[in-house]
Amino acid sequence: MTQWGKIVGFRFTSQQALGLATGWKKPCYADKPVRESAMTLGKGKFKVEGTLCLPNDIGERAEVSRFPCVVFLAGSGPCDRDSTIGENKPFRDLALGLASQNIASIRFDKVTHTHRKTFRDRKDITLTDEYVEHAMDAVLQAQKHPNILPHGVFVLGHSLGAVVAPMITAMNNLTAGCIIMAGPAEPIYRCFVRQLRYIMSLDGPEALYLNKQIDAAQAQAELADSDKLTLSTPAKKLPFGIGPSYWLDYRNFKPIETCASLKKPVLIMQGNRDYQVTIQDDYLQWKAALSEKQNVQLRLYERLNHLFISGSVPSTPIEYTIPGNVDEQVINDLTKWVAGNSPVTLERR
Repeated sequence: MTQWGKIVGFRFTSQQALGLATGWKKPCYADKPVRESAMTLGKGKFKVEGTLCLPNDIGERAEVSRFPCVVFLAGSGPCDRDSTIGENKPFRDLALGLASQNIASIRFDKVTHTHRKTFRDRKDITLTDEYVEHAMDAVLQAQKHPNILPHGVFVLGHSLGAVVAPMITAMNNLTAGCIIMAGPAEPIYRCFVRQLRYIMSLDGPEALYLNKQIDAAQAQAELADSDKLTLSTPAKKLPFGIGPSYWLDYRNFKPIETCASLKKPVLIMQGNRDYQVTIQDDYLQWKAALSEKQNVQLRLYERLNHLFISGSVPSTPIEYTIPGNVDEQVINDLTKWVAGNSPVTLERR
C-alpha cells in the first residue's frame, strides 16, 4: 500500500475480521518483562507518536543502566509503529524479542499513517518528507536517553524503510550501524511489477484481471525511470498515482551505494520465500556489491517470507492474513550482531 492508502499489492479480508482467527499474539521468545513508554517525534503539525521499548533489567539505579538501541523504519504505506500487516505485527515482535535480550528499540507511526489525509492532498510530497525528520529525531532522542548507549544506536529499515535506513545511518556520525531487512535493490515500482507477475503466475482468481494492471504498472515504471520525468508530469501517469516530486526525490536514495560507503557495520537480512523483495532481483545485487566488505554481514533465511515469518510453502498475499511471529532465529541473529557491534553491550557504572 502506498502512503496514501493506494494498493501496491492485494488485500484480503483477515481471518480475524471474519471471526476465524485470534489475531496477533506475543511471541514465545518474548519471555521477559519490558518497559514501554510513549514518545513524540517531529515538530509542528506533523508530529507522530512512537514507543520506546526498554529491557526491564535496569538494576537498582536506572540512570546508570545503558543498552544498545535499534530504531525501526517501516516499509511502504501508512504503517503504524508495529508495522501491522494483516494479522501480523513484525516490529512489535522485534521490539519485544530484542528487549528480552537487553536491547532497546524505538518504533513509531509513520507520518503518512498519522496525517494520512494531509499528505494525500499534498502534490509535492517526497520520500524525504515521509521518513527523514522522524527517523532522525528518533535517533537523536535515543542518543540522549539515560538508558541508551549514545554510541550504540542502530538504524533498521524494512522494505521501503531499508531504502532510507542507510542514509539516516550516514547522516548521524554517532550511529553504530545499519540493518537492512528485505531491502529493495530496485525502485519499489519495479518490485510492484514483479509482484503482480508473481501473483499472476499462481493462477488464482486475481490472474483474470492482472494483465491490464501489469501493462499499466510497467508503463508507469518506465516513465518514472526516464529522463522525461519532470515536476509537471501528471501523477496519474506515475506509479501508484504519486506525484513526480516523490519519484524525483527517490532518485537521491541509493541504498546499496550508501551502504558501500559506510565504514560502520552493516547487516543484510533476506527471506528466501519473499516474493515482494526477492533473492534473484534484490538480495543478489546487495550481495554482489557488498559481500567482500569486511564490515558487512549477510543472512539468508530459507523458510522466511517478507515479514520474516516462517512457512513451508510459497508465500502468497493471503499468508499475511494468518497470525504469525518473526522467526526466533532472526531475533537471535540480530541480538548477536547488535551486541557484537556495540561499544558496550550493557553498561553499568
